[in-house]
Amino acid sequence: METYSLLLRRVVPEVAHRWLHEVTEQTSLLTPLEADYRAARRRVERYRDKRPSLFDALLAELSGHLKLPVWTFDSHFDMMQVQVWRA
Repeated sequence: METYSLLLRRVVPEVAHRWLHEVTEQTSLLTPLEADYRAARRRVERYRDKRPSLFDALLAELSGHLKLPVWTFDSHFDMMQVQVWRA
């Protein structure tokens, strides 16, 4: 969902809202478990000098569970040794 924030900053709001609508209607949404949040907190603490966000750490945890790469340009995922998909 950080893509939505990026779009809000880079394009007109209507494009960002349209993207958000399409992505939430055409994809399966995941709901993290409490254990995922605890694991993300531990990950943030482990890399505190690099300052990853809690969202990034949570996404890293979900990526590992699902064995799916993260689509990102954020270097925090490389630093956390998360599989990253780059086209």
